[in-house]
Amino acid sequence: MTAPLRFRADHIHEFCCPVLEKLSLPRKDAEQVSDCLLQADLRGVDSHGVIRLPVYAGRIQKGVVNPRPKPRIISAHPAAALLKGDNGLGAALGSRAMDI
Repeated sequence: MTAPLRFRADHIHEFCCPVLEKLSLPRKDAEQVSDCLLQADLRGVDSHGVIRLPVYAGRIQKGVVNPRPKPRIISAHPAAALLKGDNGLGAALGSRAMDI
């Protein structure tokens, strides 16, 4: 039995970002999604890590996920906001929502 392949975290990030950008994600969103996938793997939550990249790619290619969403604020309060995400990727939209 062969040992599993191991890759440096920065190399995985350098792989994921261009893949997502090629799928029309803006650079900032590609970096955010790549960071989230990588962090999941580093925490040991492999089901939500880089293994999801082909799933995201397929959904973008099929038009299920919008690579360039235009989110709208539905309501905002001092401690909470409701954001309509326009079918974008949650990792990128979640960061925008938290900024609001």
